[in-house]
Amino acid sequence: MTTGKYIVLKEAKFLFIKGKDNKDFLQGIITNDINKCNKKVIYSCLLSPQGKFLSDFFIIPFNDSFLIEINQKFFNDFIAKLKLYKLRSNINIDETNDFTSVVIINNSSSNSTEEGQIIFNKEYIEYVDPRNKNLGNRVVIKQELINNLIKSKNYSLSNTNEYKKIMIQNLIPNSINDLIINKSLLLENNFDEINALDWDKGCYVGQEITARMKYRALLKKKIYTLEIISGSIQVGEKITINDISIGEIISITNKFAIAMLKIDAANAVIKKDNVIDLSNAKVKIIY
Repeated sequence: MTTGKYIVLKEAKFLFIKGKDNKDFLQGIITNDINKCNKKVIYSCLLSPQGKFLSDFFIIPFNDSFLIEINQKFFNDFIAKLKLYKLRSNINIDETNDFTSVVIINNSSSNSTEEGQIIFNKEYIEYVDPRNKNLGNRVVIKQELINNLIKSKNYSLSNTNEYKKIMIQNLIPNSINDLIINKSLLLENNFDEINALDWDKGCYVGQEITARMKYRALLKKKIYTLEIISGSIQVGEKITINDISIGEIISITNKFAIAMLKIDAANAVIKKDNVIDLSNAKVKIIY
């Protein structure tokens, strides 16, 4: 009996942050609170001083170090930024090719309900996705042990479209495709609802602008999940009502999409019937 489905994330890269100042160093530059990263995994971002998105990543407690998983698209710039901010901090930034990342979805044998919770195993690190438990579990494992994991758990192979569908249904952007480096803003892209931000920690790079958007109600647009009721749409397609543009399609998988919409316009649609008639399709705001 199949107990879940797996996807090997071939673009995952890893690095260690070691040294006695590693916690203080990370606390000063990431959007989440590193103090939460004790017996659980956290999800966080690095921003520009202007509060724009640069990269997102997972931070895993690993003995006295922190193991960071990040997509290869962001890897080189992330390393460069860490070295820039290092200054006199007593830390070591060590790249490692020892690990591979595997996503486990639809895992009927998992009883865990807490995002970021680590499920200890002597051969690999497994944890509940800290963004949303509906995304399943993630496993950090050595390449040569993947087949043993799959066979022992009787996992079947999934595909990225199935995983992306789960992300869209839970309003979780795919940062490598849905966000624009040095342009996208976290609050517009739902990062405050997927455990990437801590509003009670001290200052970090880009914190002032991010906090100002939240506390001064400056947010004018954000992402929404759409269900495609009929017809077809395209990424980048403009969404208009009465010839007035209210947003555009960001990503699509099967019958679901993420769109960036003006909040006032979206609220008016939701108040009415949740449905938007496009030129070649009819869509419904579901989240």
